[in-house]
Amino acid sequence: MQLLYLEEMRLKQNLLAFSGGVDSSALFFLLLEAGIAFDVAMVDYGVRPEREREIAYAKELCARYGKELFIHTAPTIATNFEHTARNVRYEFFTRVCEERGYHNVVMAHQLDDRLEWFLMQLCKGSGILGLGGLRGISQWRGIRIIRPLIESSREEIYEYLHTHKYTFFEDSSNADTRFVRNFFRHNVVRALMPRFTQGVRRSFRILEQESEGLFPQIHKVLPSVFVMRRLAIERADGVLCDCYGVDYALKRLGYVMSAKQREELVKSGFCCHIAQNYVVDSNTDFIFVARAVPTIPMPKCCKEQYRLAKIPSKIRPILFQNAIVDSKLEVFMRNLEGFK
Repeated sequence: MQLLYLEEMRLKQNLLAFSGGVDSSALFFLLLEAGIAFDVAMVDYGVRPEREREIAYAKELCARYGKELFIHTAPTIATNFEHTARNVRYEFFTRVCEERGYHNVVMAHQLDDRLEWFLMQLCKGSGILGLGGLRGISQWRGIRIIRPLIESSREEIYEYLHTHKYTFFEDSSNADTRFVRNFFRHNVVRALMPRFTQGVRRSFRILEQESEGLFPQIHKVLPSVFVMRRLAIERADGVLCDCYGVDYALKRLGYVMSAKQREELVKSGFCCHIAQNYVVDSNTDFIFVARAVPTIPMPKCCKEQYRLAKIPSKIRPILFQNAIVDSKLEVFMRNLEGFK
């Protein structure tokens, strides 16, 4: 079994998302074998009986191999467990990376996970961006997410662990088919993968390659501001592509739009607030996606500069708070004109 993206991880500070389960345990040892430097982060949700043994195992592994271990105890999650738990762990990983200088979060998602995600998105109604959501390399609030096992099947990972007699834990919650992911895992994926692993692997590879050309290029121009050149006036499918671009930019900021929010985005002409914390605004050439800031008074001269530069009104307070005025605004606009 071969890890992907080794060059992206070499000479970088890597943080392994660890649970003690099948996939993350295998990835721990595969990273060791590949000579990749990493430390470990773990979230304790306090809900499974085996969690104490998993935490003890993580501590023992990290002590044995000289890895720093970060453990976060999550607050009680009362509703929508899967979605909330995902947000909790991503927030934790991001905070550790920002505070300790890690460049990559390394996650153990594998090929079966990717198929499960695809089926979940397909059955609830999704576009290309959603169907291909688990990518080999992605971004979350400026942190790079790397999934080196994304083309390895669950069966291959089990075989690796058993061959080397490595310890791992089975997550008891994976048997609960009330969770949508587990429904697909037990009723569809486990029947498909033994026979069609190569075809599934090849299809996802093609999907990822072909989808690259569908999305506009997203440019990070400030810590919480993304800009893309809009396509709606150039292509018949431009509105859809613009929507994909906004969706991707929001994911970079740590937010996932709902289908209803996408509809409202298009109806607004790409000029709206998203969940109060984010803004999307546009002019004839560009779409801006940003984290919202409180509106503050601006001098009349600055307002006039932004008007002449055709900066959309919802973006002006953000530029002003970042001191993008006068000569800095001129440089900002020249940079925009260079975007494809």
